[in-house]
Amino acid sequence: MVFRFSGVNCPSLWMSLRSLLHSLMTSACFPAALRMPIASWMTIAAKVAAMAKFTVPIPSVNAIDVTRAITPAAWLEGIPPVLKSMDQTNFRSKTTLMNGLSSCAIKKAIAAETNGALSNKALFMPNRVAFFPCLRKILSCSRVALNIIIGDIMYVSQQKSDAIQFWVLNIASFFGQLSIAMVNLALVYHLRKAFFLGADQIGVAASITTATYLVFCLLGGKFTVHFRPRHLVETSLIGMALAVLLFVSTKTLSIAYVALVFYGAFMSLLWPQIEGWFSRGKEGAQLNHVTNAFNFSWSFGVGISSYIAGILVEVSTTTPFYVAILMFFLVFLLLAITSALVPGIRAVQSEHADNMENNREDASTPLRFYAWVGIISLYSGMSVILTIFPLYAQDVLKISESQTGLLLLVRGVATCISFLALGKMEFWHFRKRYIFMVQLLFGVLCLLAMGFSSPLPFAFFFLLFGILFAFAYDQSMFHGASGSVNRSGRMIIHEVLLTVGTILGAVVGGSIYEQLSFSKVLLVIGNAAIILVLGELLVAFFIERNRNHGK
Repeated sequence: MVFRFSGVNCPSLWMSLRSLLHSLMTSACFPAALRMPIASWMTIAAKVAAMAKFTVPIPSVNAIDVTRAITPAAWLEGIPPVLKSMDQTNFRSKTTLMNGLSSCAIKKAIAAETNGALSNKALFMPNRVAFFPCLRKILSCSRVALNIIIGDIMYVSQQKSDAIQFWVLNIASFFGQLSIAMVNLALVYHLRKAFFLGADQIGVAASITTATYLVFCLLGGKFTVHFRPRHLVETSLIGMALAVLLFVSTKTLSIAYVALVFYGAFMSLLWPQIEGWFSRGKEGAQLNHVTNAFNFSWSFGVGISSYIAGILVEVSTTTPFYVAILMFFLVFLLLAITSALVPGIRAVQSEHADNMENNREDASTPLRFYAWVGIISLYSGMSVILTIFPLYAQDVLKISESQTGLLLLVRGVATCISFLALGKMEFWHFRKRYIFMVQLLFGVLCLLAMGFSSPLPFAFFFLLFGILFAFAYDQSMFHGASGSVNRSGRMIIHEVLLTVGTILGAVVGGSIYEQLSFSKVLLVIGNAAIILVLGELLVAFFIERNRNHGK
C-alpha cells in the first residue's frame, strides 16, 4: 500500500462507483423514474470508444434504436447505440424486446462485462425476489469500492517508503534521545536527593547503565543480526519505559540499581539497530547525508533535554522520569503505526538475511581505528559535562538547575549546527589529519578551561566542545560504517567505545572531583587526550614508513 499523493486511481474508482449505482438501480426500492437517466449517464460516461466497437448479437431481437427504449436494460447490457440503422417496421414491440433481452442476458453477461457493461439480470426479476440479493450486492459492491479507494490512497512507492522511513527514524531518534538525556540528567539530582549519594557514588551509579549497555552490546551482537531492526527497537522502547518506572517508584537503593541494569540492557537494542537500519546499503555522500541527519536528530534531543530537564527537576526530581516514560511509549506507537501502514518499513529484513540475499563484500577503511580512539576521548569529556559539571555548578558556581540546563543547551545547539554543516561537507572524509586535529584541540580546550570560574567562560567552553564533539562523532560513525557489510556490528563497536568513554568520564571524573576539584578533572582529561593523539601519530608514522619500505 502506498500513499498516492497525486490522487485516486480514476479507472478503479469509476468501476466501483458504477457497480454501486447499478446495484441501487436494481433495487426494488429505487424510484423507476430515476433509472433511465442514471443508466444513460453511466453508459455515456463509460468507455464509449470501446463499446462502439462491440455489438452483442441478440437472438430474435433486431438492432435496437436506443432513442425509443424506455428501460435501462439495453444500455446496461452493453449494446452500442445504432441510430436509425433500420426501418421502423423492423423494430419489435416493447414486450418482445424485453423477452429477448431476458433470454440473452445470461449468455452474454461475460461478453458485456468485458467491454465495461454491468449485469442486468435483476432488472427482469420481480421486486420481492430481487430485493434481498440486491441488498447483498449493494453491500458487496460498497466493500469492494471502499477497498479500492483505500488501496489507491494508501499506495506507497519505494521512493516514498524510503522517505517515510527516513523521517520516522529521525523523529524516533530525536524523542528517544530526548527521553534518555532527561533521565540521565535527572538521575544525578534524584540520586542525591532521594538516596543521599555523594559525587563519587553518583558517578558509579550512573556508570551502571552504561556498563550494562556495554556488556549487552557485546553479548547481543551475534544474535541481533537475525532479528528485524524494528522489532528490536520496539522492544527496547517498552523495556526502557518499564525500567525507568521501576527506578522512580522504588525507595530502595538496591532495587534502583537493578532498574538501572535493566535500563542499560534494553538500551543496547536501540541505537546499534537504528544506526545499522538507516545506513544499510548506503555509501559515500548518501551515507554522510543519513548519518548526519540522524546525528542532528539525537543531538538536538540532547541539547534541548538539558534545559527541559532542568526546569522539570525544579518541580520535582521525579517529574522528568514520568515525562520520559510517556515519550518512550509515544515513540513506540509511532514505529508500530508506521510499520503497519508502510510495507517498506515492515518488510525490512534482518541484517543477516539482507547480506545473504545481496552478496555484499566488505571494503572497510583502517581510519576507523583512529576515529574510535577519538570517540573514547571526546565521550569522556561529554560524560564529565553531563554528570560532574551539574554538581560543580550547584556546589561552586551556585547557579540553579535551569541555568545549568541553559549552559548545557549551548553545547547541544553547537553540536546540532555542526552536524548539519558536516552533512554538507566532504573534505574530512578519509583524511586522518582531521581526526588527529579534533582530538588535539579537545585536549588543549580542557586545559584552557581549568582557569574558568564563572558561567560565561563555561558557555564558551561548551560552544567549542559541541563543535569538536560533533566532528569526532561523525568521524567515528562514518569511517566505521563506510564499506562495511556488518553495519549493526560496526555500530555496536561504535556504541561500546563511546560507552567506555562515558564510564571513564563518570567514574574517574567523579572520584577526582570528590577528592580534589573540577579543574583537576579537566587537567586529567586534557592530558589524557593529548597523550592519546601523540600515540596515534606515532602509530600512523610507523605504518606509513613500513608501507613506503614495502614499495
